[in-house]
Amino acid sequence: MKLFSLILAFAGLFFHQPETYVDALRSHDGEKYLETTCSALICKAHARVSGVEVQCHARQFWEGCDGNLTLVTEAESLAKLDWSKLKPGDVLAVNGVHVIAYLGDDQCLDSDPLHDGVGEVSVSALVARKNDAWFTGPVRVERWVK
Repeated sequence: MKLFSLILAFAGLFFHQPETYVDALRSHDGEKYLETTCSALICKAHARVSGVEVQCHARQFWEGCDGNLTLVTEAESLAKLDWSKLKPGDVLAVNGVHVIAYLGDDQCLDSDPLHDGVGEVSVSALVARKNDAWFTGPVRVERWVK
């Protein structure tokens, strides 16, 4: 009986399903960019916990992803964004060309080919990025409604 319990415990670890959307986002940390683009990261994590398949590209996230997201706030740039309005799981659509997931505690999850894929990044590191269209320009913060 102990052996059976041990096998079940191991299987639970191996096939662990994330409990929250933020857990689902973090489960992609370390994936290569060609496996998981910025928009695919957001869509995959959402589908994993909600069971709702959504396929949106960065520009569609900017526009609310066909009514699946609602606008929380917007700013001229990441540096001017009021980060206190964000909740874990919010989606930052930057300049209509890139999306980033906010994890909470001044951390984000981003999929960027220049950094070889999916990884956590601090808010201060994002704000410091200059002369990069993926991280400069207007920002819209969107939140899942479904």
